[in-house]
Amino acid sequence: MASARSRTITLARHEYRAAVRSRVLLALLAILVAATTVSVYIAAVDYRSQLADYHAYVAAARASGLRQVAPAPLQLLSLLRGAMEYIEIIGAVIAITLGYLSVARERTNGTLP
Repeated sequence: MASARSRTITLARHEYRAAVRSRVLLALLAILVAATTVSVYIAAVDYRSQLADYHAYVAAARASGLRQVAPAPLQLLSLLRGAMEYIEIIGAVIAITLGYLSVARERTNGTLP
C-alpha cells in the first residue's frame, strides 16, 4: 500500500513540475487571482454603496423623529461569496485542464499505459 502511495505522490510531483515548467499552471492561477480580485473589488464597491444608502436611511429616520432604527442588514463576509464561487468554478477548470494536458503529454510521449 505504501509503495502505491509513494508512486502516486511521485507521479503527482512530476505532473506538477511539468505544469509549472510549461507555465500553464501559472497562467491559470493568474486568471484565478485576477477574477477573484475583481470579484472582491466589485463586491466592496457595491457594499459601500449599500452602506451609504443605509446611513442615509438612518439619517432620514432620525430627522423625522424615530428613536429606533432597524440594524443594517449588510454582512461584511458576504463580499467573499462571489470570490469563493470563482475559486470553485475556475479551480475545477484548472484541474480539468491540467488533467487533459497530462493525458495529452503522456499520449504524445507514448507512456500512457
